[in-house]
Amino acid sequence: MAISNGVITVAATATAVFTGDSDGAHVLVHNNAASVDMYFGTSGLSTTTGMPLAAGASLSIFVGPAETLYALVATATQTCHYLTSDRS
Repeated sequence: MAISNGVITVAATATAVFTGDSDGAHVLVHNNAASVDMYFGTSGLSTTTGMPLAAGASLSIFVGPAETLYALVATATQTCHYLTSDRS
């Protein structure tokens, strides 16, 4: 099983956080902001349609093969930490 991690700067436009490989992958994302919600979804997400993740909260999700998880914040930029493991 391969494990990887990283930090993504999430902007006020849809930002790719993670793309699944040929088998997909389990991803844990953490909103590292002190007081700003982060929104997750597809490339067309908005603060209205995205799934909100409160500041300091984490989310575990399976990202399927060749699918991409996106995030955005309402204004400015914030950091999103991720930890992932694939099935190999």
